[in-house]
Amino acid sequence: MTKIKIDFAEKSIAEKLATATNVIIKMSANDMFMPYQHEISEAADAVDALSEAYLESLSGSAAFKAMMPRREKELTEKMSVLAFYVQVLSKGNENVIKLSGFDVIEDAITDAERIDLQKQLAEIGIMRVQ
Repeated sequence: MTKIKIDFAEKSIAEKLATATNVIIKMSANDMFMPYQHEISEAADAVDALSEAYLESLSGSAAFKAMMPRREKELTEKMSVLAFYVQVLSKGNENVIKLSGFDVIEDAITDAERIDLQKQLAEIGIMRVQ
C-alpha cells in the first residue's frame, strides 16, 4: 500500500508554502476531494496567514516573527488533516494520492501508524470519520 509522504519538518517555510499551495490547488480542482472543501479552505487560510507572517518578518517585523511558529504549526496541522483524508480516500492508490498533490512513499502503512495518526488528529480535535 502506498502512503503519503509528509515531510514538512524538513522543509523551509518557503517550501512549506509552495507544497501546501500545490496540494490545495490540486485538491480544489478535483471533484474527488469535494467532501473536504471545508478542510481545504482552512488549509488555504493557514497558507495565507503563514505567508503574511513570513513576508512581514523578512521586512524586519518583530511581531510577525513572533507569530511565525504558531502559524507554521497551524499549517502543519491543516496539511496533516488533508493528508489523513487523502490517505483514507485513496486506500493506498498511488494515482489518487498524486492527484491530490501529495508526494508518496512506497512503504506500507501499518495499523499502528494509522492508529497513531488517528490519535494525533483526535488530540487536536479535528478527527472526522466519513
